Amino acid sequence: MTESARELRASAMATWDGLADRYNAQELYETRALETAVRLAAATPGERLVDLATGTGLLLRCLAERPTGPLHAIGVDRSARMLARVGPLPSGWSTMLADARAVALPDGGRMS
Repeated sequence: MTESARELRASAMATWDGLADRYNAQELYETRALETAVRLAAATPGERLVDLATGTGLLLRCLAERPTGPLHAIGVDRSARMLARVGPLPSGWSTMLADARAVALPDGGRMS
């Protein structure tokens, strides 16, 4: 990775870390998009779901409110401060601090 790419990544991470504390304020404006995302995910019991760039976990929280959802879900984000705002998740669900472009999944699988 070049020095300029490292600087760009560090800048992006600093931006998202800086926005974490007030990011939830804009969730109201994402309602329709989230409803669509939940419908498109069509997660059913027994499935596993990976939410890349989960941020504060809004999509995960919406999925958790449904009577039927995935058995396991992982919210992936490279901002630790965003992940710190996810809050409690159902049993079997978790978050992971990682770059969405190269995620090592817990079962040894890899998305890249």
